[in-house]
Amino acid sequence: MALRWLFTLLIGWASAAHAVEFRLPVEDTSEFSIDIALQQAVVRAAEQMTGIPSDELTADAPDLFSLSEAFVNSYGFEDEAFLVDIDVEGLKDRLESSGISVWEGPRPSFLMWVTEERGLERVMVGAEPHPVIDQVLEAGARFNIGISRPLMDLEDTLALSPAEIWGEFAGAVETASARYGSDHILVLGERPDRQMLRYWLYSTDGETVSGDVSGPTPSDRTEALIGRLMAYARAISEKQTERARDALTDRAIVPNQLPLDGEPLQLQIRFSDVIDLMALLDYLSTDTDGLKVATFSLAANQADVQVTTNLSLEAVDEILSSFEGIQFVSPLVYALN
Repeated sequence: MALRWLFTLLIGWASAAHAVEFRLPVEDTSEFSIDIALQQAVVRAAEQMTGIPSDELTADAPDLFSLSEAFVNSYGFEDEAFLVDIDVEGLKDRLESSGISVWEGPRPSFLMWVTEERGLERVMVGAEPHPVIDQVLEAGARFNIGISRPLMDLEDTLALSPAEIWGEFAGAVETASARYGSDHILVLGERPDRQMLRYWLYSTDGETVSGDVSGPTPSDRTEALIGRLMAYARAISEKQTERARDALTDRAIVPNQLPLDGEPLQLQIRFSDVIDLMALLDYLSTDTDGLKVATFSLAANQADVQVTTNLSLEAVDEILSSFEGIQFVSPLVYALN
């Protein structure tokens, strides 16, 4: 029987904690590798401490986990499980010496609604198993983020429709979610035929962040989404404007996670005067290098502008911020005075 293990965090992360224990259930000790298990436990601990996927952690520090046993206080078998006691302070020092900061703030929680395109129809996804939902819920446990699902009972079915989600009616989403009392809402629109996954992130302060990730499989699309979701969660947790501005900046790490090599980028521009909006669009179309407006649509006092670029998000932000009268609101969201 192949080796199976599951990492279970037994002690919550806290600034005063110096160690944390992972329990790995073991079904077949004959195929069990202690070295692999220790490294996996340290990697999972680092992911939870930072909110950053392991492939991003090692992108600029490939030897980050080369001596994983140095961050282990003790390990051993107990009741058909392998216990690993992680040296949190030692691992924290290692991360910070590599230029990776630890997530100190409280972890936000999300209520997740999901809709899917099936041919020409868009439907709400209920309680049935779904690869995207399952992977996002697993990521919640992996990064110590609370992610819950609505009951999808009659009240939920009547309260929110796919048309309202894809039409980006924030009020409908917030009203339907009110019964669950969540401060943050994650809405997903899976488009398997187009190999795309659209996401919307709503918060009680009225801010919305949205975008698309692509990939050949649901797993690829969801993994790309998770990187963005964790960056957003950490940004709002730390409540720092500059952190929010940098949350999705180009670190050239994971394909499909960042807009590279001409991948379309979705911006939201809030405006009170359409003349100001058209002036901005004209400015972007004629006065900027490496940033081209592909399409835009209007709804009330908000414009969804799709641009193509090979620039980093930081560079795009600098271009937008150079336009007189525009203000940064949150990642990919701006407001015209």
